[in-house]
Amino acid sequence: MVLQQGKPVPVWGRAAPGDTVKVRFETREASALADEDGRWKAVLAPLKASKTGADLTISTGGETRTIRDVVVGEVWLMSGQSNMALLMSAIPGTPEILGSETRAEAAKAPKGPSIVKAEADMAAANDPLLRTYRVQDTSAERQREDAVTRTGWMEWNKENAGGFSAMAAYFGESLRAALDVPVGIVMCSWGGSSACSWISPETLRSPPLNGYFPEDVPEWGSNLAPGRLYNGMLRPVAPLAISGFCWYQGETDATELQNAFVHRHLLTSLIRDWRRAWREDALPFYIVQLPPRTKGERWEVVRESQAFATAEPGTAMIPTVDIVPPGDLHPKNKFAVAQRLAALVLGDHYGQKTWPGLTKFQRAEKDGAAMRVHFQGGDGGLKTSDNKPPREFQVAGEDRVFKPAEAVIEGSTVVVKSSEVPQPVAVRYAWAEAPEVNMFNTGGLPVAPFRSDDWPVAGQEMVPQSLPGKAQLANVTAGKNLASQEAAPWILSEAAADPKFGEMFLSCTQRAANIQVRGFPPRRGFPASPVVDWTARPEIDPARGLTLEAAVQVNTTGSSGFNIEAGVRQADGTIRRYQLAAFPSRLITFRNFLGGRVPESTETHLLRSDLDEAHRILRIAIRPDGVAQIYDGGKIIGTTTGETVPGDSSYLRIGKSTEGGKCFANITHLAFDTGGAFAPQAP
Repeated sequence: MVLQQGKPVPVWGRAAPGDTVKVRFETREASALADEDGRWKAVLAPLKASKTGADLTISTGGETRTIRDVVVGEVWLMSGQSNMALLMSAIPGTPEILGSETRAEAAKAPKGPSIVKAEADMAAANDPLLRTYRVQDTSAERQREDAVTRTGWMEWNKENAGGFSAMAAYFGESLRAALDVPVGIVMCSWGGSSACSWISPETLRSPPLNGYFPEDVPEWGSNLAPGRLYNGMLRPVAPLAISGFCWYQGETDATELQNAFVHRHLLTSLIRDWRRAWREDALPFYIVQLPPRTKGERWEVVRESQAFATAEPGTAMIPTVDIVPPGDLHPKNKFAVAQRLAALVLGDHYGQKTWPGLTKFQRAEKDGAAMRVHFQGGDGGLKTSDNKPPREFQVAGEDRVFKPAEAVIEGSTVVVKSSEVPQPVAVRYAWAEAPEVNMFNTGGLPVAPFRSDDWPVAGQEMVPQSLPGKAQLANVTAGKNLASQEAAPWILSEAAADPKFGEMFLSCTQRAANIQVRGFPPRRGFPASPVVDWTARPEIDPARGLTLEAAVQVNTTGSSGFNIEAGVRQADGTIRRYQLAAFPSRLITFRNFLGGRVPESTETHLLRSDLDEAHRILRIAIRPDGVAQIYDGGKIIGTTTGETVPGDSSYLRIGKSTEGGKCFANITHLAFDTGGAFAPQAP
């Protein structure tokens, strides 16, 4: 293996409770006492780089473990999804797409240059001081302690080269050449994974993500489920001494299944989360920005989200819009990407003169009928790679309709105009899934995509908005009135309203209606588990919005939960249902499946799984744009677009709305307001 030079080196594991564990490496020794669960951690004093392998020994209670051929140098953790994980052996597996051609078209051409290079590099692999440890794809509901691997540590040689991630091989090769010390790459990636799966459950439950993202979506795969890869792959590696992180991910979060705009909050939270896990607030974090991609859906929004995350200290990014062909989701020229990433790391972290710096958008201002764009950073001024005017500029007026624009470089600024937009107020550059850029700084790096406006983009509608506060909604019904059926406009379900059966299901205390429905007939002739709910049908105008609130205590429920829902008739005649399913320890909502493959199906979103109060005040505030904000006890916990269901008119419904199962619940009050979407407010 490779140990990190120049900083304390934790060594940890399990032993018998109370045992003293001794760790020795070269002249360094450290010891630790196993706690009552057997966990221990010893920390070796900082080590100097060493190319000569030595033994790392751990001993306790007469038992000794020895790890042989341990060298000391630079260790980096690389993570993300399939483009980070792509193996060297996979590069020759399919034809290389060099532009926008299809794979079938690429198959008719000679072998691509990246394939030729990869085959030659694997055949010539021979560097025992470049090593990698590949964490096995592992999803876990709870934090694991062991970093599962199929291969253990591998050296870069002919036998192992195919099992190296291409990014690890080429990034590590560049560091080896520049630093002349051993390099270890811990590869912790899973293809198709979302950033949310790499974040701890605790962070997902905390601001700002508690208002942006559910804790779980049961229909999603194990590489998408929030928190699962953090628990199963990332957290077990901490607190291994490392130099920093490299991150190559975002393709999945650019799909409709996820949220391209919310990705900026996920990525920023992920950076902070990982630094907390390592207890190093300044641990470097380097990002590979998404390349061009035909059929890329919302890639330009994720690129902006990635740039947004670089506002975090100790964080930087490489653009790839100029070096990766747009026709391949898994481009094979990983050498070019890894080489640029290494240049950034060597320049930014190691102080070498390998990184000329990015030229970044600073501001845009009106200049007559044009917009003048100012930049900052990077080496020198601006140029184009083909000596033609800059491409991929757009401008828009107050109507927010963007039109292609002409651009001229003037020193360190660019003047942009369009005859179709005589009074421009905003400018965008390379704001597309697959832009064809030609504008670079004099250091040879492309100007990264940007926009001067802050107008809403795809996914931003799901961000919680600041709504007017309203403690007392227009129509309030006390729970005791529900039980006594004096609750207009709420109508009790037929089975529960029948005097013959109703007393078996409903009772009334001083404040609440009590529902007690068993999952089997209480006596012969009685329904086994009837619907016990209330429905109201007020006039609802979707353009104004709606607020629905229920104060409930859910003690026991069947599989469907205690339901709180609003069905709002849309202008096209469809019914949009916003539903919460409350259980004693969790809260669930639903929305149409956005992946496109099964448009009529729905997704289940677990909003909370750690409820610690039996009595809850739940509020659904449906905004005029059709997005509902969900509040629990006055705090925002999520948003939903709801789901399309059959129906003829708008309605409100609360209670046990399905047959089957049992339900014990108390309702203190129901309230609604057809005058708009209102946030809770203290009385």
